[in-house]
Amino acid sequence: MTHLNPRLLAGLLAVAASAAWAQTSSGLVYGPMDITARVLDNHNPGGNVYTDSRVLLDAPFDPVQSAELLYLAPLGANFSGHSPDIHPAFSSALAQGNGNGGVGVSSWIAGNAVPGTPSTDQLVAQATWTQSFTYAGSFEVMLNFHFEIPAVTVGLTGVAPNRSGISKSESATARVTLTSVVTHADGTMHNGGHFDYGLHVEEYQLLLDPGTYANYADITITDDHGFATTLTQSGDSYNPEWTLGAVRGDVALTTLQPGDSVSFIYTITASGTTLGSEHGYYAFVGDPFGVDTVTGNFIPTLGPVPEPRSALLLLAGLGRLAVRRRA
Repeated sequence: MTHLNPRLLAGLLAVAASAAWAQTSSGLVYGPMDITARVLDNHNPGGNVYTDSRVLLDAPFDPVQSAELLYLAPLGANFSGHSPDIHPAFSSALAQGNGNGGVGVSSWIAGNAVPGTPSTDQLVAQATWTQSFTYAGSFEVMLNFHFEIPAVTVGLTGVAPNRSGISKSESATARVTLTSVVTHADGTMHNGGHFDYGLHVEEYQLLLDPGTYANYADITITDDHGFATTLTQSGDSYNPEWTLGAVRGDVALTTLQPGDSVSFIYTITASGTTLGSEHGYYAFVGDPFGVDTVTGNFIPTLGPVPEPRSALLLLAGLGRLAVRRRA
């Protein structure tokens, strides 16, 4: 029986992989990057009272172009500690062609959120990036998506621990999502890689005794890929705040065959609701007007796909070559 030197075998496999990879590393054809910034102010009940969007089609990476919005609400104040130069309640969104971006909402209202009614007021900020890639190489490859997510923060203002009656509550959400769709050369389609990541906080109320209510805030963490990050809490039960630290990583979108294309949608959203009565909220993904944004969010990379069958064929061929040389 002939044994192959493990180091020689590893070297030969690496050379074979490199020879194939050299023809695929530059095989992506980039489509245009489209970016959108959007802000909303909604009443429930009552419907939408304000909407604005900025859309840039085919936004260049350099020189960078921005879709940027700042909405100052007619009622409420910014008690978040973020974007301290903005004093009214606000909704802000920033998306740039280089992947830079951030969203934020903040509102604290002393009286009714909607004067004269018990309606809830909601602010929403959203930034979106969409792009497509077509693979023009000759070998099967793996398309990966490198991301860098800034800190995700949610907080509530005015969660009194004990009340004598039913109180008005608030909520806040900061969320980052990625979806992708693969279109094959024959026109068939399927969903590619994705993730859903963020924080949601909401105030709840428990009846302890007649005339005694306990209020508290509770959070929900969404992390369907198990991104490694840190969660910190302010420790202030009256104005609780939670932050997921900045995180970076890679998600495999799909295996590409020659002629395949992939479209992705990357969205960051901040939103919150309050009925007023000295209650408020804030939510941020980064801080678009506090210069807490991250570049390099969208870096596609190609990698080799392990092919057991090809590796076995190569091993068999090397074995036959070694036997012939020994003979």
